[in-house]
Amino acid sequence: MSVVPAAGPDGRVPRYVWALLLVVLLVLGFALGGSLRAALASGPTTASASAEARAVADISVGGLAGSGAAAGPRGLPRGAPTAVTQSAIAAAAAIVRSPVRRGVPLPAKSGFGRRIVYQESTMHLWVVDADGSVTRDYPVTGRPGWPMVGTYQVFSKSVTAVSPRYHVTFDWMVSFAHGHTLPIGFHSIPRWMGSGKPIQSESSLGAPIGLGGCVRQRPVDAKWLYTWASMGTTVVVLR
Repeated sequence: MSVVPAAGPDGRVPRYVWALLLVVLLVLGFALGGSLRAALASGPTTASASAEARAVADISVGGLAGSGAAAGPRGLPRGAPTAVTQSAIAAAAAIVRSPVRRGVPLPAKSGFGRRIVYQESTMHLWVVDADGSVTRDYPVTGRPGWPMVGTYQVFSKSVTAVSPRYHVTFDWMVSFAHGHTLPIGFHSIPRWMGSGKPIQSESSLGAPIGLGGCVRQRPVDAKWLYTWASMGTTVVVLR
Protein backbone atom coordinates (compact mmCIF):
# COMPACT_ATOMS: atom_id res chain seq x y z
CA MET A 1 0.00 0.00 0.00
CA SER A 2 1.37 3.41 -0.96
CA VAL A 3 0.88 6.19 1.55
CA VAL A 4 1.54 9.37 -0.44
CA PRO A 5 -0.51 12.49 0.36
CA ALA A 6 -2.34 13.90 -2.68
CA ALA A 7 -1.98 17.61 -3.47
CA GLY A 8 -4.96 19.94 -3.73
CA PRO A 9 -5.79 22.27 -6.65
CA ASP A 10 -3.40 24.89 -5.29
CA GLY A 11 -0.57 22.36 -5.01
CA ARG A 12 -0.79 22.12 -1.20
CA VAL A 13 -1.60 18.99 0.78
CA PRO A 14 -4.66 19.52 3.00
CA ARG A 15 -4.05 19.39 6.75
CA TYR A 16 -6.57 16.58 7.29
CA VAL A 17 -4.54 14.39 4.91
CA TRP A 18 -1.39 14.98 6.99
CA ALA A 19 -3.36 14.19 10.14
CA LEU A 20 -4.68 10.97 8.60
CA LEU A 21 -1.17 9.98 7.52
CA LEU A 22 0.14 10.60 11.04
CA VAL A 23 -2.58 8.40 12.54
CA VAL A 24 -1.75 5.59 10.08
CA LEU A 25 1.96 5.77 10.94
CA LEU A 26 1.25 5.72 14.69
CA VAL A 27 -0.99 2.66 14.33
CA LEU A 28 1.66 0.82 12.30
CA GLY A 29 4.33 1.75 14.84
CA PHE A 30 2.36 0.41 17.79
CA ALA A 31 1.56 -2.82 15.94
CA LEU A 32 5.19 -3.50 15.01
CA GLY A 33 6.45 -2.58 18.47
CA GLY A 34 3.97 -4.91 20.20
CA SER A 35 4.95 -7.83 17.99
CA LEU A 36 8.63 -7.25 18.66
CA ARG A 37 8.10 -7.06 22.42
CA ALA A 38 6.03 -10.26 22.40
CA ALA A 39 8.72 -12.10 20.43
CA LEU A 40 11.49 -10.96 22.76
CA ALA A 41 9.48 -11.85 25.86
CA SER A 42 8.39 -15.30 24.72
CA GLY A 43 11.67 -16.52 23.21
CA PRO A 44 13.94 -16.82 26.28
CA THR A 45 11.08 -17.93 28.54
CA THR A 46 10.21 -20.83 26.24
CA ALA A 47 13.84 -21.81 25.93
CA SER A 48 14.33 -21.64 29.70
CA ALA A 49 11.21 -23.72 30.35
CA SER A 50 12.36 -26.34 27.85
CA ALA A 51 15.81 -26.45 29.44
CA GLU A 52 14.32 -26.86 32.92
CA ALA A 53 12.02 -29.59 31.66
CA ARG A 54 14.99 -31.43 30.18
CA ALA A 55 16.99 -30.93 33.37
CA VAL A 56 14.23 -32.31 35.58
CA ALA A 57 13.80 -35.26 33.23
CA ASP A 58 17.54 -35.97 33.33
CA ILE A 59 17.86 -35.94 37.13
CA SER A 60 18.15 -39.43 38.58
CA VAL A 61 19.09 -40.78 41.97
CA GLY A 62 21.98 -42.69 40.49
CA GLY A 63 23.31 -39.62 38.70
CA LEU A 64 23.26 -37.52 41.84
CA ALA A 65 24.85 -40.21 43.93
CA GLY A 66 27.54 -41.00 41.38
CA SER A 67 28.59 -37.65 39.99
CA GLY A 68 27.64 -35.08 42.62
CA ALA A 69 25.85 -31.76 42.21
CA ALA A 70 28.88 -29.98 40.73
CA ALA A 71 28.44 -31.74 37.39
CA GLY A 72 25.08 -30.06 36.85
CA PRO A 73 22.08 -31.47 34.94
CA ARG A 74 22.23 -31.74 31.16
CA GLY A 75 20.55 -28.97 29.19
CA LEU A 76 21.56 -26.18 31.57
CA PRO A 77 24.77 -24.20 31.93
CA ARG A 78 27.06 -24.96 34.86
CA GLY A 79 26.01 -21.79 36.65
CA ALA A 80 23.49 -21.60 39.49
CA PRO A 81 20.41 -23.76 38.71
CA THR A 82 16.96 -22.25 38.55
CA ALA A 83 14.41 -22.62 41.34
CA VAL A 84 12.72 -25.50 39.49
CA THR A 85 15.92 -27.50 39.07
CA GLN A 86 17.06 -26.72 42.63
CA SER A 87 13.88 -28.21 44.05
CA ALA A 88 14.14 -31.26 41.79
CA ILE A 89 17.76 -31.85 42.76
CA ALA A 90 16.92 -31.46 46.45
CA ALA A 91 14.07 -33.96 46.15
CA ALA A 92 16.24 -36.52 44.38
CA ALA A 93 19.08 -36.02 46.88
CA ALA A 94 16.65 -36.51 49.76
CA ILE A 95 15.73 -39.90 48.33
CA VAL A 96 19.42 -40.88 48.31
CA ARG A 97 19.95 -39.76 51.89
CA SER A 98 16.71 -40.96 53.47
CA PRO A 99 16.35 -44.16 55.53
CA VAL A 100 14.87 -46.98 53.48
CA ARG A 101 12.45 -49.79 54.07
CA ARG A 102 14.09 -53.12 53.23
CA GLY A 103 10.89 -55.08 53.71
CA VAL A 104 12.40 -57.69 56.05
CA PRO A 105 9.51 -59.25 58.01
CA LEU A 106 9.19 -58.15 61.63
CA PRO A 107 10.11 -61.06 63.95
CA ALA A 108 7.35 -62.72 65.94
CA LYS A 109 6.98 -61.96 69.63
CA SER A 110 8.68 -58.58 69.25
CA GLY A 111 6.30 -56.68 71.49
CA PHE A 112 3.42 -54.31 70.82
CA GLY A 113 2.84 -50.63 70.11
CA ARG A 114 5.32 -47.95 69.15
CA ARG A 115 8.81 -49.42 69.53
CA ILE A 116 12.27 -50.13 68.15
CA VAL A 117 13.09 -53.79 67.56
CA TYR A 118 16.71 -54.93 67.33
CA GLN A 119 17.59 -58.54 66.49
CA GLU A 120 21.18 -59.56 67.23
CA SER A 121 21.20 -62.79 65.22
CA THR A 122 20.40 -60.96 61.98
CA MET A 123 21.86 -57.54 62.87
CA HIS A 124 18.68 -55.85 61.71
CA LEU A 125 16.55 -53.07 63.14
CA TRP A 126 12.83 -52.28 62.75
CA VAL A 127 11.02 -49.06 63.67
CA VAL A 128 7.38 -49.78 64.45
CA ASP A 129 4.55 -47.25 64.79
CA ALA A 130 1.77 -47.40 67.37
CA ASP A 131 -0.56 -49.27 64.97
CA GLY A 132 1.99 -52.04 64.50
CA SER A 133 3.09 -51.01 61.00
CA VAL A 134 6.82 -51.01 60.22
CA THR A 135 7.99 -47.52 59.27
CA ARG A 136 11.65 -48.34 58.62
CA ASP A 137 13.89 -51.39 58.72
CA TYR A 138 17.56 -51.62 57.81
CA PRO A 139 20.80 -53.50 58.61
CA VAL A 140 22.92 -52.42 61.57
CA THR A 141 26.09 -53.57 63.31
CA GLY A 142 26.20 -54.61 66.95
CA ARG A 143 27.84 -57.06 69.32
CA PRO A 144 26.32 -60.55 69.54
CA GLY A 145 25.07 -61.33 73.03
CA TRP A 146 25.16 -57.76 74.27
CA PRO A 147 23.01 -56.12 75.48
CA MET A 148 20.95 -58.89 77.00
CA VAL A 149 17.68 -59.92 75.40
CA GLY A 150 14.80 -57.95 76.91
CA THR A 151 12.62 -54.88 76.80
CA TYR A 152 14.12 -51.46 77.52
CA GLN A 153 13.17 -47.78 77.33
CA VAL A 154 15.06 -44.83 75.88
CA PHE A 155 16.42 -42.82 78.84
CA SER A 156 18.76 -40.28 77.20
CA LYS A 157 19.66 -38.74 73.84
CA SER A 158 22.76 -36.89 72.69
CA VAL A 159 23.65 -35.30 69.35
CA THR A 160 27.36 -36.10 69.79
CA ALA A 161 29.19 -38.48 72.12
CA VAL A 162 32.69 -39.80 72.81
CA SER A 163 34.02 -43.19 73.87
CA PRO A 164 37.49 -42.68 75.40
CA ARG A 165 37.89 -46.43 75.86
CA TYR A 166 37.65 -47.12 72.11
CA HIS A 167 39.05 -43.72 71.00
CA VAL A 168 36.04 -42.93 68.81
CA THR A 169 33.36 -40.27 68.45
CA PHE A 170 29.85 -40.71 67.08
CA ASP A 171 26.60 -38.82 66.58
CA TRP A 172 22.85 -39.16 67.27
CA MET A 173 23.14 -41.37 70.36
CA VAL A 174 19.86 -42.86 71.63
CA SER A 175 20.62 -44.67 74.90
CA PHE A 176 18.35 -47.47 76.12
CA ALA A 177 20.52 -49.81 78.26
CA HIS A 178 23.41 -49.65 80.72
CA GLY A 179 26.77 -51.29 80.06
CA HIS A 180 29.50 -52.01 82.56
CA THR A 181 30.78 -48.43 82.46
CA LEU A 182 28.92 -46.57 79.67
CA PRO A 183 25.36 -46.44 78.29
CA ILE A 184 24.40 -48.65 75.35
CA GLY A 185 22.39 -47.22 72.51
CA PHE A 186 21.87 -46.64 68.81
CA HIS A 187 24.18 -44.19 67.04
CA SER A 188 26.01 -43.46 63.79
CA ILE A 189 29.09 -45.38 62.65
CA PRO A 190 31.90 -44.21 64.98
CA ARG A 191 34.86 -42.21 63.69
CA TRP A 192 38.43 -42.57 64.92
CA MET A 193 39.65 -39.70 67.06
CA GLY A 194 42.24 -37.63 65.25
CA SER A 195 41.65 -38.84 61.70
CA GLY A 196 37.85 -38.66 61.79
CA LYS A 197 37.64 -41.71 59.52
CA PRO A 198 34.73 -44.15 60.03
CA ILE A 199 35.75 -47.39 61.69
CA GLN A 200 33.69 -49.37 59.17
CA SER A 201 31.98 -48.79 55.84
CA GLU A 202 28.24 -48.43 55.41
CA SER A 203 28.27 -51.45 53.10
CA SER A 204 29.54 -53.63 55.97
CA LEU A 205 26.53 -52.89 58.16
CA GLY A 206 24.73 -56.12 58.98
CA ALA A 207 27.94 -57.82 60.08
CA PRO A 208 28.30 -58.75 63.81
CA ILE A 209 31.56 -56.86 64.36
CA GLY A 210 30.45 -54.36 67.00
CA LEU A 211 32.27 -53.67 70.24
CA GLY A 212 30.94 -52.56 73.59
CA GLY A 213 27.28 -53.31 72.88
CA CYS A 214 26.10 -50.20 71.00
CA VAL A 215 24.30 -50.50 67.67
CA ARG A 216 25.84 -48.71 64.69
CA GLN A 217 23.84 -47.21 61.84
CA ARG A 218 24.34 -45.11 58.73
CA PRO A 219 24.49 -41.43 59.75
CA VAL A 220 21.22 -40.71 57.95
CA ASP A 221 19.48 -43.61 59.71
CA ALA A 222 20.94 -42.60 63.07
CA LYS A 223 19.75 -39.02 62.67
CA TRP A 224 16.29 -40.14 61.57
CA LEU A 225 15.95 -42.54 64.51
CA TYR A 226 17.17 -39.84 66.90
CA THR A 227 14.32 -37.62 65.70
CA TRP A 228 11.72 -40.39 65.75
CA ALA A 229 12.54 -41.80 69.21
CA SER A 230 11.39 -39.92 72.29
CA MET A 231 12.21 -40.36 75.95
CA GLY A 232 10.58 -43.56 77.17
CA THR A 233 10.26 -45.16 73.71
CA THR A 234 10.24 -48.94 74.02
CA VAL A 235 13.25 -50.89 72.69
CA VAL A 236 12.95 -54.66 72.26
CA VAL A 237 16.19 -56.64 71.94
CA LEU A 238 15.87 -60.11 70.44
CA ARG A 239 18.42 -62.83 70.05
